[in-house]
Amino acid sequence: MDELEARSGLDVRRIVEVLIDTGRRPEEACQLPWDCLDATADDQQVLIYTDSKNNRPNRRLPISAETAELIRGHRENVRQRFPNTPLDRLALFPRDQMNPYGTFHVGVPHMSTSHRAFIDSIADQLLDDAGQPYPAAVIVPYAYRHSYAQRHADHGTPPDVLRDLMGHVSMQTTMGYYRVTEKRVRHAVNQVAQHQFDSQGRRVFADVAGLVAEEHARLRVGQVAVPFGVCTEPSNVKAGGHACPYKYSCIGCGHFRSDASYLPELKSYLQQLLADRERILAATDVQEWARAKAAPGEEEIAQLRGLIRLVEDDLDQLSAADQQRIREAIDVIRSARQTVSLGMPGIALHQDRP
Repeated sequence: MDELEARSGLDVRRIVEVLIDTGRRPEEACQLPWDCLDATADDQQVLIYTDSKNNRPNRRLPISAETAELIRGHRENVRQRFPNTPLDRLALFPRDQMNPYGTFHVGVPHMSTSHRAFIDSIADQLLDDAGQPYPAAVIVPYAYRHSYAQRHADHGTPPDVLRDLMGHVSMQTTMGYYRVTEKRVRHAVNQVAQHQFDSQGRRVFADVAGLVAEEHARLRVGQVAVPFGVCTEPSNVKAGGHACPYKYSCIGCGHFRSDASYLPELKSYLQQLLADRERILAATDVQEWARAKAAPGEEEIAQLRGLIRLVEDDLDQLSAADQQRIREAIDVIRSARQTVSLGMPGIALHQDRP
């Protein structure tokens, strides 16, 4: 951004930052008025803009406090440049030439030309996730709108909310971003599934990548999510996870599966068991039989510790590159798990929701 500002000026830099942060169309960002900010009753920041494609003025878009602060800082800069222009006529991004009062906006062609020169100047630094050269030609101002939508889809924003944020008329347009997310999550899940273990510490899948499509489908419909992994007990799966015959005994159940993406939950559960045990053992108003019944069992604690150690040791045996690959896959899975129930080792997303 510093290089872009040095090449093209502060206004172009701020326009690009607004495009990245808000996902608006280039013309919508360029034509923002000086007074384009508002706040809700609970002090959440809102950007007021005109939906240029559908000719809808005074649209309201929730934005982060950081983006709002960036715009406020730029407004002060513009106000100092044009101190005598009424605020209701002032442009947030005034063009440099033939604009003595700051009422004319930066044009999209000028911003796009400046952006293209900047991207071409750093083309040798552009790499994809695999570290391969990324084509500079596809990085255009409108591409930030797609990136904004994809970030929301990846982080579980409901489709109807994302449709409103993007101003899409058709839900089909919005769902395109979730289909990209589905492929990414499926790939991540399949990577992590190769390091999945049952409650006895036995590896479940040696080579999930070799499973054919029919086996993936069979595995997906034959399991249901539980707090620390997945359950394959038939009656519980059939009831969507609400008919477990061995409630609260996942760690000791032969139908239980877990993997590295659940390590935070497994460790948190272990700490909870240890804290409960100490609290119950320290109680002075509980009879021995009640204490023994209420205290977490040593066998459960030992088995849980063993499972955690096994998963961690399995990851430690990987190369540094493979460890990084698994960490990235886990990040994708945990992000998706906020809103979807992930089966292992595959995931199927409904057409109408993430």
